[in-house]
Amino acid sequence: MYQKRQGFTLVELVVVITILTILSAVGFSVYGSYQASARDAIRNADISSLETSLSEAKRLRGSYPTPINPLEFSWSGQIVALQGSIDEDTGINTIPTDPLLHRSYTYATSQKRHQYMLATTLEAAYDQETTYIKTNYQRASVDILPSLAYATTGTGDIVTIKPTALLDKSQKNIPYILKRDDVNVGQPKSTATTYEDILTQT
Repeated sequence: MYQKRQGFTLVELVVVITILTILSAVGFSVYGSYQASARDAIRNADISSLETSLSEAKRLRGSYPTPINPLEFSWSGQIVALQGSIDEDTGINTIPTDPLLHRSYTYATSQKRHQYMLATTLEAAYDQETTYIKTNYQRASVDILPSLAYATTGTGDIVTIKPTALLDKSQKNIPYILKRDDVNVGQPKSTATTYEDILTQT
């Protein structure tokens, strides 16, 4: 006896493919979010480790290590803050780096190196890139020196670079860009709008 062959109709195939596509998209989104959260956890642990190392370095030397290749920030002609990175020359044996960019975290000190600031960019906090800062900096004046670290690419006067101040949980200024692979990956944002600004910030 002859039996009819059973198969999927075109509509059924389209429905199945659509469902699989949606599930794949959701899965990739969740996986990407999980990866970003995992990297943020590493960043938090790294910053805590650096804080401990910096405290030990200050206990032994009397001041925090000088940032490597520092940018100098001045006010009224006097250097008030230094910003760079930490490496083995500072006396810290193992230097952690950002898990995505593999570069040093932003490190800044006051001129006399009795106060410090560590900064990184979190990917998953508040559903967007966010500045994360650990510091012992006591702001004497928000107007004069709102931060020890700035999202700028060069040395400058605080009056000029103040709008680029790095503040904790801020999305306006971040230490480095993580998601935009085509522009300035891992570099601070520049707020240069005029030729004079470019000279100051580069």
